[in-house]
Amino acid sequence: MIRIVALCLCVFVIMASSCYAGEYVDQMNEKVLRGVKNIVSGVAEIGRGISDEVDDGIPVYNAFVGAVKGMYNTMVRVGSGAYDLVVAPIPGAKTYTPEPETLF
Repeated sequence: MIRIVALCLCVFVIMASSCYAGEYVDQMNEKVLRGVKNIVSGVAEIGRGISDEVDDGIPVYNAFVGAVKGMYNTMVRVGSGAYDLVVAPIPGAKTYTPEPETLF
């Protein structure tokens, strides 16, 4: 009787862990994909910053301000992507995602 209970318990644990493994792999893939997207698209933040700022006031000054903001956003996006790649294999690790989560 004890062997049957132990066998049922082992089967239950194996089934439960395999369900968790699928969820773990999905979360890891999502973090890796988001990290790669953010690293690759980080440079586009400079152009985005310039285009956001140029429309108002003095174009040359605003282009400079937009470039500086874009460089800052580039560092944030690339840093966030690198962090996502590092913590991807760690289950349940908190991640910081810039807004929007990815540019694409």
